[in-house]
Amino acid sequence: MGSGIEKSILEYAEFLKSKIGFKGKIKFDKSKPDGTPRKIVDISVAKSYGWKPQFSLLDGFNLTLDNFIKNFK
Repeated sequence: MGSGIEKSILEYAEFLKSKIGFKGKIKFDKSKPDGTPRKIVDISVAKSYGWKPQFSLLDGFNLTLDNFIKNFK
């Protein structure tokens, strides 16, 4: 769902870069529309029902990657 913590597209890209061991540079194609430069999910309605994030970005990524590796055929 989301954490309610704002991150930029570059922050997400750098996170993934570090997780997969990519050593190259991240380049943005400025000739293309850039969409929204920052991403945040509004979780206020879910929180009003008592929901709260259970996993950090790192933990969620690791769980997802482990599940993918286990189930990839």
